[in-house]
Amino acid sequence: MSACTIPNWQPEDAVSVEDCSTAYAVDTDPSATKDPDDRVAAIYMQHTCGKPQVVSATRGNVSAPRAFVNALEIWPRDLVVRAADSCDSELVKRYQKELWGQRLTILSIGSVRNIATLLSCQPRLSERINEVVVVAGRTRGEEFWLNPRWRLFRPLRDLNFETDRDAMVTLLQSGVRVTFIPFASGSSIRVHPFELRFLPQAERVRVRNWSLTLLPVGGEGALPLFDVVAAAYVHDPRAFTCVAVRAQVGERLVLQTVDRSHRGLFRLRAG
Repeated sequence: MSACTIPNWQPEDAVSVEDCSTAYAVDTDPSATKDPDDRVAAIYMQHTCGKPQVVSATRGNVSAPRAFVNALEIWPRDLVVRAADSCDSELVKRYQKELWGQRLTILSIGSVRNIATLLSCQPRLSERINEVVVVAGRTRGEEFWLNPRWRLFRPLRDLNFETDRDAMVTLLQSGVRVTFIPFASGSSIRVHPFELRFLPQAERVRVRNWSLTLLPVGGEGALPLFDVVAAAYVHDPRAFTCVAVRAQVGERLVLQTVDRSHRGLFRLRAG
């Protein structure tokens, strides 16, 4: 098992548009009204890596059916499949077809239920997955607030994990290589809406409106880019430096580095 620190990005750095490190798929829970990082991550990937092989809608920010409808607004219709728990579903058949055609990295920016279903139904496909990049996890005792000075209401939830803890256990027991983008990484990269000039106008408005919604509860105009950090890893993992970690699944998904001097992006090889 290993963990990776986030790159030392600077505000003036430009995203390099070059070949993606791998063919990829996306498992996502995009919302139309809140947490716009799924949508920003999608646009980032389209600019840097081109089209994925498949996009699956999962629950998290919204219900799975709503995530499917929202995903159709972002990705080409022929790429998007619905969430499913059945082995005889379009989701399993589509991933099976794509994975036997070529190895894929899966960018998981919602609940991992779809991936758990896939690996439960087709365990041999674990050998065809380069890695699953998951936005989840924290170190023991860590709490995250929208504004640490205010500490209003409750700390931020580890939503992708808490939505389906059992699915995370299935994923970690599958033998697939898993890379975590924990809160320490995702929340450390925050941007103001005006910095996202590459977004289409409708998405810039969506990001701005969500940042304004958070102001009464401690938001300061800047939004954490959890899912975009994960997308950046898929685009160029060479920018991240890795060390060893351990993981524990309970009420929380606790990630512990073997070398405690390293914090940030956690990569876990299950088993």
